[in-house]
Amino acid sequence: MNRKWILTGAGLLLMVLGTGAGTGKLLAAPQDAAAAPPKYTLAEYNAEQAVEKEQNPQNKIKLADDFVKQYPNSTLMPYIYRAYYLTNYALKNYAGTMDYADRQIALGEKIDTQGR
Repeated sequence: MNRKWILTGAGLLLMVLGTGAGTGKLLAAPQDAAAAPPKYTLAEYNAEQAVEKEQNPQNKIKLADDFVKQYPNSTLMPYIYRAYYLTNYALKNYAGTMDYADRQIALGEKIDTQGR
C-alpha cells in the first residue's frame, strides 16, 4: 500500500514539474509578440479605418477600391474583404458577396477563426 502511494506521489510530482517547466516559455511569448511592430503603415491603417467608418455603401465600396489599388498586398486585406462582402450583402449584390467571402477564406491562416 505504501509503495502504491509513493509511486502515485512520484508520478504527480513529475507531472507538476513537467508542466511547470514550459510555463516560463508560455508567459514570455505574449511579451515578445507585444514588442513586435505592426506589419502595416499608419497611412494603411487610416485608409482601412476610413473604409470601416463610412456609412454610405456606394462610398464605402469606392474607398475599399481605392485601398486595394493603393495597398494590394496589405496585411489589412481581411478587414477590407469583410467590408466588401458586408456592403455587397447590404446592397443585395449576392454574387459580389460570395466573391469577396471566397477571397477572404482564401487568405487561410492570415485571418482568425471568427473571420472564416
